Amino acid sequence: MKCPECGNKIIELDQKFCEKCGFDLSREEFKSELKLFDNLQKYYILTENYWKHGTGRIYNERGLIIGSIHKKKEGFKGRILIKDSDNNILAKITRKSLSMRHIHFLSDPTGNLIAKYKKKMVSNFRSIFYLEDHVGTRKYEAYGEFMDFKFNIKDITTEKIIAEFDKVERWKNEISSEILNLYDAYALKIKDTIIDKRMLLGFVLGSKYIIYDVF
Repeated sequence: MKCPECGNKIIELDQKFCEKCGFDLSREEFKSELKLFDNLQKYYILTENYWKHGTGRIYNERGLIIGSIHKKKEGFKGRILIKDSDNNILAKITRKSLSMRHIHFLSDPTGNLIAKYKKKMVSNFRSIFYLEDHVGTRKYEAYGEFMDFKFNIKDITTEKIIAEFDKVERWKNEISSEILNLYDAYALKIKDTIIDKRMLLGFVLGSKYIIYDVF
C-alpha cells in the first residue's frame, strides 16, 4: 500500500500518518478507498493469470489491494470466495450441480442469495450472460467477446451500459502505471457507482467461470 498523497510505501496497516509527507491515513475518504464494495470504487482490476487459477488479488485504479479471490474445490463442486483486504469473506459464488444452463449463484457469507448468473445461447457462435436478483427479476445482461475478456454489462430496464470490462490499456490515462505494468491485467470499469458492486464483480467472475467451467 502507498500513500495517496506522495506515493511513499506504507509499512504498517494501522499506520496513522505517512512518514514522508505526513498525510493523515485515518481520513475517512482514504479508508473508504480501501473498502471493496464502497461507492467510491470505480475500477476492479484482475490479471488473466489469477482468472486461470481462480485465486488472486483485486486492485483499484490507484494500485491499492482492496480484496482477493479464492477458488475452493469441494468434491465435484466448488465455490469462489470474494474477500476484502482484511481477509473477510464478503460474497460467495457457487454452481448449480448437473445444470445444462450453467447457472451460478452469488450469496452473502451466511448463504443468503444475492443474485443468479445464467448463460443464454443466442447461436452456436454467440452467447449472452444475464443476472437475476434474489427474487428472479432479470436485471443485467453481459454481451461482447467473452473469450477475449471484452464485454459490456447493460441494465435491462434502462438499456444503459453500467459497466465495461476490457484490458487496462483501454483506460491507461485513468489507472496507475504500476497496474499497467502487471502482466495481462484487466479492468472492470463501473459507470454507475451507486449500483450494487457485489452483483457487478460477481457477474464478471461468474461469467468467466461459466466460460471455462473450472468449478
